[in-house]
This record gives sequence, structure tokens and C-alpha cells, in this order.
Amino acid sequence: MTTRITARFAIGGHSAVDFPYDGELEQIFGLYPQKGALRPGSDADLVIVNPEKRWTLAAEHLFSRHKHSPFIGREFHGAVDLTFVRGRAVYEHGRIVAAPGHRQLLARAV
Repeated sequence: MTTRITARFAIGGHSAVDFPYDGELEQIFGLYPQKGALRPGSDADLVIVNPEKRWTLAAEHLFSRHKHSPFIGREFHGAVDLTFVRGRAVYEHGRIVAAPGHRQLLARAV
């Protein structure tokens, strides 16, 4: 996820601060307001981005089982520093810090 967020900023030539988020995807998938909102009763998911950081993507930066990406070797301007899920830090400065089992399957509202 962190690579996709950073790539989204860099590909369009924009910085991270150019993309305010309004929860549109969560609304489409029936997960709003539990996801996609910062308000009482919501899950408090939040991504903190450092728009000034420059870095080059390498295979070891990928957390998936398959270490392939069309962005390997590309330099990015802007990086995810911290990610919070349900109010708890799960990613800090390049490391996953959540304990195994932190995931939660959400039922889609019909």
C-alpha cells in the first residue's frame, strides 16, 4: 500500500499534499463511515506522508511475497512515514510494526 500511495503522487508530478482524501472508495465499497473518515466511531485509519523525502524503490522495500514492481529503480519524491489502522501504528518508517493477526475482515454494507 505504501508504494501505491507514493507512486500515485509521483506519477502525476504532484506532491503528497495535492491529494486530499474524501472516503469515496470506502463509500463505493460500502465501508463508509467505518473506513474513510476521521470522526467519532470510525476506525481512525490514517497515513502520515513526508512530502520532502526522496527515495528509490528497491525489491526489499516491497512487503508482498512477490518482489516485482514496474516502479523498482524509480526515484520518488514523497514517502509514507507512518500508517495507523484502527488507531494503532502498523507501519513506521519502512517497517511493519503490527503484530500478526492485526487484520480484520469487514462485511460490506449492502
